[in-house]
Amino acid sequence: MPDVAALFDGEIYNKDTHGRVFALSMDTGKELWSTKVCDGISQDNGFVTSHGGVVMAATDMREEKNVAVRDLNATDGAPVWTVMPDVNVWNFMASFPGDGTALFQDQSGQAYRLRVSDGRLLWKGGGYTGSWTDGTATLGSDGLFYTVYNNVPNNVTKSLGPDGQGTLCARNVADGSEVWRATTPRPPNNAPAVGRVLQLCISSACGCWQDFRRRDVDLQRD
Repeated sequence: MPDVAALFDGEIYNKDTHGRVFALSMDTGKELWSTKVCDGISQDNGFVTSHGGVVMAATDMREEKNVAVRDLNATDGAPVWTVMPDVNVWNFMASFPGDGTALFQDQSGQAYRLRVSDGRLLWKGGGYTGSWTDGTATLGSDGLFYTVYNNVPNNVTKSLGPDGQGTLCARNVADGSEVWRATTPRPPNNAPAVGRVLQLCISSACGCWQDFRRRDVDLQRD
């Protein structure tokens, strides 16, 4: 179970690499439902999310990457819809602005807004075709959706390592229009922290040799 579980209304929602999405009781640990949605799920470090009576997760592994986003009923695990983004997702996390829609980005940094009830695409845009990022998009309280991507194709990203540049992009939730973008001096391989950040903690794996650099961007841009 490589993903972060969702905790909501007394239940725990998660998925496993064998293609199951399931719910457990937070009080007893008892399995409430389990739905086999596909043959296998990638081992990237994404997030199972839940909001408004649904559970959303990245599924359907192809060549070690998830190529589908699935929506299930949070009460009984019944499948609601499945969408296939233009390219695979990586470290998937859906965000919910509270208006019956959901937002996420794919591996290339392209943003999507879907209707939660039926998966209908409302808009998509941005990103860098052929690129790859470990990063995840963040929904701000200012009506903007912040995505990240690398500025070169995947094979070049691998050769440049930590010295390649990337982009942080802000888009309107309503219509997907770009508000601004900022270049990052290194690959933006994480989710942006949005807000009045007074103190920021950054964790590093034991034995990691690479240094870290924080990049601050003023959200009040022209």
